[in-house]
Amino acid sequence: MKFRKPTFIDTLDLIGFIAPSYDMRDLERYAQAFGTRMYERHSAIGDALTTAYLFVELLEQFRMRGYRTWGELLRATDSQMRSISF
Repeated sequence: MKFRKPTFIDTLDLIGFIAPSYDMRDLERYAQAFGTRMYERHSAIGDALTTAYLFVELLEQFRMRGYRTWGELLRATDSQMRSISF
């Protein structure tokens, strides 16, 4: 059986698409910048909830820019990933 790479959306890639000037790399600052709720930092559930609320806000920002489909979201975040050099 051949392994199939799972499809995913990286929150940082989506932030890079929505607001390319952000280079903070800090969950708390992103949550503040996008006006989303902050939960207890550096706890598994707190960081997961903060990321979930941030992701929902980013999806709303994406939708407000006229994007509607899963394919558009995948292409937008995939192009961000390709532009990152390691």
